[in-house]
Amino acid sequence: MVYAHAITHLGEVALSRLPAERRSHEAKAEKREEWIIDAGKAGRILVPEFGSPGLTSIKILRNGTRGSLDGVDFKVTVKSSCLHSRRRVEFDGIGIHFEVRRFGVDLHRGGRRVARRILGEWNFFDDAAPTVLGACLFEWGGMDFFLRTPFLRLL
Repeated sequence: MVYAHAITHLGEVALSRLPAERRSHEAKAEKREEWIIDAGKAGRILVPEFGSPGLTSIKILRNGTRGSLDGVDFKVTVKSSCLHSRRRVEFDGIGIHFEVRRFGVDLHRGGRRVARRILGEWNFFDDAAPTVLGACLFEWGGMDFFLRTPFLRLL
């Protein structure tokens, strides 16, 4: 079942969410899911263990989760800090990371900025599949939670 879709430079990108393969008691209680972000021929991200945006996904992301982009494995790690320069979301294995910058979020790939989100709108400077699919996973997965100031999260 398609839960979200977006029209991008790659064409239509769709998010499908299925029950996770691992059916432990903890996974059932947290309603863990398998996320598939599909852009047709352009590429596909598979995250076998994720959760609905909110507390479940926050807990899973704090511990790190794994996924694959067209067969290339990666790990999603998050770093949160009081200093904005230390807050980031990384996709280790495919060379993508998100950072807080003035008035927005920057997406870096291979050491250079390839996209920027300002006021909820993404501007892409590179139309490669990992860039667009990574931004979709970041946005739909609620990963910007970790880029916010920790003090504001407590309010």
